[in-house]
Amino acid sequence: MKNKIVVFLFLVSCSVYSQVPGYLGKRLTIGYANYLSPSFIYPSSKSTDRYELGLNTTHCINAEYAIKKRTEFCVSVEFYKTGIAREDGYQYSAGGYSDYGSAIYRPGDKTPIQLKSTNVSLGFKFFRQGFIAPVGKYQKLEFVLLSNKIIYDKNSFYDQYYSPDTRLPALGLGEYNFKTFAIALTLGRQRVLFNSIILDTGFRFGVSPNAVFNFLLDDIFDGSMSNSALESQFKQDTQYRIFAGQLFNFHIGLGFLAF
Repeated sequence: MKNKIVVFLFLVSCSVYSQVPGYLGKRLTIGYANYLSPSFIYPSSKSTDRYELGLNTTHCINAEYAIKKRTEFCVSVEFYKTGIAREDGYQYSAGGYSDYGSAIYRPGDKTPIQLKSTNVSLGFKFFRQGFIAPVGKYQKLEFVLLSNKIIYDKNSFYDQYYSPDTRLPALGLGEYNFKTFAIALTLGRQRVLFNSIILDTGFRFGVSPNAVFNFLLDDIFDGSMSNSALESQFKQDTQYRIFAGQLFNFHIGLGFLAF
């Protein structure tokens, strides 16, 4: 009987870990990260030049909790700002269902239409074999809910083709709000400095399915050229811009082990 108890205790000891998940017993990490994405081919928040190389930045506040030996649950709030410019103009109602024109946005300060996003991300970090969260190489899968706001001067539209110097009556409301989502994969690595600071670097690849659906349906010109159709054009531009912004990002972040 005594030998059976010894064997049982040995098997149990082989199946348990000597410490809880985390680093030195600390499981919660709070930090800040910046995601950088190229603005080439698309405008930035300060320039309408589609081919001017620049960077868009996303500021993130993160909280991550080690739930298993090699797994963390992650929550973040993100703030993103960029620009929107449409070279082929915005279709608008010019008097009737079949009477419409094309307007170009040309504000006095020469900045593009502003797109601001406040996003909430939920995801998991899976650390590779041989590492223990929150240290080492990892893959992160996340779902991102994007709350987007378009802001523009509704009195800064001009006729695109026939009378470029003629300012048009106010178009739209000057502000629209849209929601969309993205799914992202991050390949990264974390290091612990001074037993308290976490340095996080990596690359994120994301896709926003709404932009793909919108491209396939191509329903922007459905109905009359009213404010609702103009809103649809802004929504399409938002989806395409978000798609480009989520597609590829480099990130670097700092966090501290809270407890």
